[in-house]
Amino acid sequence: MFRYLVAHLPGFRLERCGWSAEDAVVLADDDRSALRVCAASPPASRVGVRPGMTVAEARALLPALQVERLDAPGEQLDLEALTEQLVRLSPTVGALPPDAVVAEISRAGAGAARLLDPRLAELELMARLRRQLEGLGHRCQLAVADDPTTALTCATWAAGDLLVPPGEAPAALAPLPLEALGLPEAELSLLQALGLQTVGDFAALPGGAIAGRLGPAGVAAHALARGAGPRGALQAWGAAGPLVVSRDLPDPVVEVDALLFVLNGLLREAASLLAAEGQAASELVVDFGLSGGLQQQLRLRLGRPSRDPSHMLRLLRQRMDRLSLRAPAERLQVELPDPQPFSGRQRDLLDPHRGGEAVGDVVAALLDA
Repeated sequence: MFRYLVAHLPGFRLERCGWSAEDAVVLADDDRSALRVCAASPPASRVGVRPGMTVAEARALLPALQVERLDAPGEQLDLEALTEQLVRLSPTVGALPPDAVVAEISRAGAGAARLLDPRLAELELMARLRRQLEGLGHRCQLAVADDPTTALTCATWAAGDLLVPPGEAPAALAPLPLEALGLPEAELSLLQALGLQTVGDFAALPGGAIAGRLGPAGVAAHALARGAGPRGALQAWGAAGPLVVSRDLPDPVVEVDALLFVLNGLLREAASLLAAEGQAASELVVDFGLSGGLQQQLRLRLGRPSRDPSHMLRLLRQRMDRLSLRAPAERLQVELPDPQPFSGRQRDLLDPHRGGEAVGDVVAALLDA
């Protein structure tokens, strides 16, 4: 039985920039030809500022709003540095961008409490992690569960810290709002129009009805709501060889958005493993296991060493918009063929030490700029 401790840091993205929970501020980045909100502080959220809206819309709600520009590489480095704090609790840790960290604590010790009562041991580990994070100036909400996805969902959406007993994921998820499952907007709207408001409402629907009305993302969310989500996302991996993560799809898939939904989870899993080993990748390969035993592959050069899952997903989305599968996909596998030691610093394209690089690498960097 695996157990996972997740810390969600709701203010991390602004706290790392020096802002406090009392400041009226947003984190913003250029997106779709506008400067848009990526994260908002509590005072901004209380007046209706939400991620995705433009900064102009946000300032109409709160004229005194401050704006911090997103520094994605710096944010990634800071989250990875914070992840290292968990090594004191467990040797198997990972970052969950943009604002959470996870530790596999099945074998983590917590003094005599572990020998007497595993629940007491987990509570002790939660208390230790809270002290560490708050000592570093970060607000946090914690959860322990049988799988990382359930733990992250509870840490993000529950009313307070939550220790989910083994096998009790459906009961812990049931009172959470339906938005906690991360459903695509169209499917979320459909379910809400049917009167469903909580994860428990959704879990009560029969599986056949879900498969007939919703896409693969909805089927995967329904499995999570019923306690059958993906297990063991933090796997053992030695940095000496290629990194491979994979997932079987509940139903054959042809829609690009549904494939990207699954790939997002795989890339986050791979990024956690890279960070734990101090590695980064400059290339990734997606293998599509298709119906009828067919195989199809997409190879992507990243242009620069990276372990940022959002960066990888963005490049994949651009390539997959032009992808035509020969048959529906039944399985996805992501391979990072040759991860390299990585300090977290990106070399600038104009660095004279890059003069001997292959033309293909330079072109990839230009396309990525």
